[in-house]
Amino acid sequence: VTDLEERTRQLHVLDNILRHNIRNELNVIHGRGEQLQKNLEGEPKAAAGTIVDRAETLLTTSEKSREITTVLSDSHGPTSVDIGQVVRVLAKETATL
Repeated sequence: VTDLEERTRQLHVLDNILRHNIRNELNVIHGRGEQLQKNLEGEPKAAAGTIVDRAETLLTTSEKSREITTVLSDSHGPTSVDIGQVVRVLAKETATL
């Protein structure tokens, strides 16, 4: 196992643990916020709604974080690019402006 593979494995483990713990806690916050919303009126109900909204936002961010970690850790280094093709495409696009 190379150093890079080991680092990638460790990154996945850490990401999974953190995401799992954060999502569990956010789900508790979200659920309690929903309970409060049902039982409160006025300003306290609105505040509970804000808690629910923020928990949903953070849960979504947690999922995006997982996707980013997967993309970053699955990259296998530099890839070859046909620079001639890139220049031709850019030249063609620029000529049509």
